[in-house]
Amino acid sequence: MSKSEWNNKGCEKCRNGWFSGNRPPEIGVSEERWATLHKCEYCGTFWEAFLRNADITDIETIKKYYPDAYAKYFKS
Repeated sequence: MSKSEWNNKGCEKCRNGWFSGNRPPEIGVSEERWATLHKCEYCGTFWEAFLRNADITDIETIKKYYPDAYAKYFKS
């Protein structure tokens, strides 16, 4: 991923959090994907963290692999 792509994801606070150890709060775990779901408190971006990297994720991934988080954040 190029630096310009990374700079377009989330906000500066959540991007910097991945490098400083202050990642956005964890809101879900997917054993199937060996990943955790995080939501930035500042910009609301949803991130999926794997063993070696993190990236923003979409509602379909959240719905499929993090049903409790989907129910909490997307269902009325």
